[in-house]
Amino acid sequence: MQILGPALGGDPAAEAVAAEAAGFAGVRVLDHLFCALPGGPEQAFDHPFVALGAAAAVTERVVLTQTVLDVTRRHPTEVAQAAATLDRISSGRAELGLGTGWYEPEHTAVGAALGPPAARVDRLIEAAAVCRAMLDGDGRVDFAGRHVQAHVDVPWAPTPHPVPLVVGAARPVLQRRAAALVDRLEILSPIGLGPGERPPDLAVLAHRIDVARTVAAAAGRAIAFSARVTLEVGGRADPADALHLAGSPDDVVGAVADLARLGFDRLTVLPVDPSSQAWLARSVAHLADADAGSRPAPSDPSPVGAP
Repeated sequence: MQILGPALGGDPAAEAVAAEAAGFAGVRVLDHLFCALPGGPEQAFDHPFVALGAAAAVTERVVLTQTVLDVTRRHPTEVAQAAATLDRISSGRAELGLGTGWYEPEHTAVGAALGPPAARVDRLIEAAAVCRAMLDGDGRVDFAGRHVQAHVDVPWAPTPHPVPLVVGAARPVLQRRAAALVDRLEILSPIGLGPGERPPDLAVLAHRIDVARTVAAAAGRAIAFSARVTLEVGGRADPADALHLAGSPDDVVGAVADLARLGFDRLTVLPVDPSSQAWLARSVAHLADADAGSRPAPSDPSPVGAP
């Protein structure tokens, strides 16, 4: 299992070095001009590709990804070009992650309409189609959609490896439609649950993976699966929410093994408190090995709050 941790922040080079030393499989950035993340104040963010370029310069192994780029504020030709450049300067470690966007105030600030959910899904699928064409065709694309126009016939220099295209999606409509285009689908919990909605349990996740695999196979593509999970060591586990890892250290590792058995090969782990973050930093190897078998790793002997 590949384990990624919290996003790079104010010192991306130093944070990327620390993440690589801790054993994380990759580093990631968020894409916001400014945003108020859940539970926190509104704050400005660094540019995602400038931060990843700094991380690339000081690391050798980690994947460099975004969770995820906002297609309502960024043209897909620009982000595909940036991902290809990042791949070249990092010796083949870049990914390109796309999302619909969700934080309306930053869209209002730049005069970009966030739009209703259906339009946001359509826009993302068009952007993904443009990026898919450019990543497969060395920068060339000929696409005329309702939301996106892209006509480029000048190739860029070859990248060290085919840059994987990733889409982050919380709801089944986007998950199903994106599966025909992407190399990796990252399944998210909705930021806000609507009436009658619940977080996905293991059965729901298994069904969504099966559907996405069927769609990808029909398109002639292989597909990998990621999930973004919260971590609360010592908290209360809820079988109805498979994307919230909680309980004892053994419970957490066992829950990761359950996700691995469904077909997930990467988790982005978001600690909900400092003690869980400290435990994650000590336990990356245990979580990465959780898919090696059904038995959980030995309990961490340290108290949950230990540094």
